[in-house]
Amino acid sequence: MGGLSGLITMIGKESFKNANKPPLTSPDFLFPIVWTILLWLLIILMIKWVTFVAYLNIGLAECRSGIEI
Repeated sequence: MGGLSGLITMIGKESFKNANKPPLTSPDFLFPIVWTILLWLLIILMIKWVTFVAYLNIGLAECRSGIEI
C-alpha cells in the first residue's frame, strides 16, 4: 500500500527536495523505508486486535450459552 501511494505521488518528490527543511532532517531515502515499516506494524497490530476481539466474543458466547436458569 505504501509503495503504491509512493508511485502515485512521484510528482511531489521534486517539491519535497526543494522545500526549506530544518538542518537535522534525515536523508530523503529513509522516509519511505520507515513509513513502510510503520504501515506493516499497524497492519499486524490490527490483525492481532481483530483475532483477540474474536477470541473474546467466542469466549463470552460459550459462557452465556452454558448458563442455565
